[in-house]
Amino acid sequence: MEPSEEQAASVTELLELIRSMVDDDDLSIHEFATLDRWLASNQHIAELWPANVIAEGVHHVSADDLVEQHELDAMCALLRQIAGS
Repeated sequence: MEPSEEQAASVTELLELIRSMVDDDDLSIHEFATLDRWLASNQHIAELWPANVIAEGVHHVSADDLVEQHELDAMCALLRQIAGS
């Protein structure tokens, strides 16, 4: 199924957002929280790539309510990989 125009625009916005976040090869806790909020506000693309992959990563990092630096580093690597594709 093809995404709607609204969904396609949101995916483009998400890609731009993650590119800006990992531009400095670092993901801060503030940027992580912003990403989490953005995903929660854009549930209409929750099943679409890359939102589904990113949301899974965010959920994994936040599952224990403690975001550690090594988790932010791993999330940054995932976002860099997605942003480059």
